[in-house]
Amino acid sequence: MRSRDGVVAGVVGVALTFLALAPTPAGAAHHHVSRSPAPVRHVTLSFVDRSRPTVDPSGTRSAPTRTLVTQVYLPSGRGRYPLVVMAHGNAGNPGKLSQLLTAWAQAGYVVAAPTFPLTNDLSGQPTVIPDYLNQPADVTFVISRVLAQSRRRGTSLFHHVDDRHIGLAGHSLGGATVYGVGFNSCCLDRRVDAVIAMDAVKLPFGDDTFDFGRGTPLLLIHIKGDPVVSFSFSQDVYDAAAPPKYLMTLTQGIHFEPYENTPSPHDQAVMAATTTFWNAYLKGRVADRHRVIRAGTQPGLSSVVAQLH
Repeated sequence: MRSRDGVVAGVVGVALTFLALAPTPAGAAHHHVSRSPAPVRHVTLSFVDRSRPTVDPSGTRSAPTRTLVTQVYLPSGRGRYPLVVMAHGNAGNPGKLSQLLTAWAQAGYVVAAPTFPLTNDLSGQPTVIPDYLNQPADVTFVISRVLAQSRRRGTSLFHHVDDRHIGLAGHSLGGATVYGVGFNSCCLDRRVDAVIAMDAVKLPFGDDTFDFGRGTPLLLIHIKGDPVVSFSFSQDVYDAAAPPKYLMTLTQGIHFEPYENTPSPHDQAVMAATTTFWNAYLKGRVADRHRVIRAGTQPGLSSVVAQLH
């Protein structure tokens, strides 16, 4: 399989093949959340990047612009909240992640989840996996547009976003996307303060290089026996990353279940660990840096290793 620049080879081809075999159910049951939920607002915004085209090899979805329909979940209260941007995986879409995104908003975060033009499952067309090369710029564009909306009177986001505290999360191919935004010279966005990668694949961005030694706080979550994206991807990134870093290992399920709305025995631990991580590094709650380990540990189901200094 070839990218726009003509090269995706070796391990990349293997990884993309596995990802292509990993569509998730369009219909999904809901997570059970035991506590009473805090009020959350959900709005849909459409951001159009007129500086870049959408290039579909089939021509069906090609356009001179890139349109990013973005689901935004935000606390109903007044005030400014840290921003989290979530990148869905191949053959995914933000609706499949609504339970997790709502949980983060309930914890006091504005959560923005764009639908990537060529890797979502809503168009009825085959996904174009090499378009991951364009998705880091999509994420950066969404960050900029959300911050602009927060400064614009009369918008649904006016005075709701804290532009000094921004986190990124990504699942699978969306994890490759946030690795690009958070750690690669191709598309590094220095506004990003913390990153969560979930069963993420690490893929190249041309000749640009990764620098996981930057010290950006990083939480990796991965199913030990994931047949779609090998656990070794997250283990290798963890080994390369500078602290603070966490590796949460899950023992059950398949590639998408712990993160999407499909019920999973890992639901509560994933929600708790990710929320605690955001609290630690986007809200400055120092004690929560250690609590991530406890929040993500369930005997027989999940464990967390970490290096904080």
